Amino acid sequence: MNVVIVDESGKITAVGEGEAQIIVKSKDGTEITATCKVTVRKKVVEYKIIDGADKIMIKDTDGTWLPAYDKDLVVTSDAPFDKFVSVLIDGKTVEEANYDAVSGSTVVTLHKDYLSSLSIGVHDVVIRSNDGDAHTTLTIRILKKSSSEKPYVIPKTGIE
Repeated sequence: MNVVIVDESGKITAVGEGEAQIIVKSKDGTEITATCKVTVRKKVVEYKIIDGADKIMIKDTDGTWLPAYDKDLVVTSDAPFDKFVSVLIDGKTVEEANYDAVSGSTVVTLHKDYLSSLSIGVHDVVIRSNDGDAHTTLTIRILKKSSSEKPYVIPKTGIE
């Protein structure tokens, strides 16, 4: 497979991914040569999360979701859906049974049963497309109820 094409004037055009070695020779009969190594990489697009970025979900002290958070989580990337590949949480591919993905850019719905399996803390979320990724985080917290700690105040979102 060709990686680059060099025209008569010496213009180099990428035509595939990989490495190529270009050897040029002088035309004046002096037999002078030069070698150049060229690496062509696929262009990586940095997609954005346009809805559902940096979410915080809160569990009660018994590990169950507080009512406002006992639901699926929807995250939307601006990547075209026909380029969608997978969802990753903390660098691991999420099984397809644990989410739904539909068009409208790329809309991923993580199922609440899967979300319940995630540990307390900050999780990296990636919606992977065949030409780039969209990144965000999901933070899962525990509601603090001890008398020595201030309770976490649940902000009013207008969503019940």
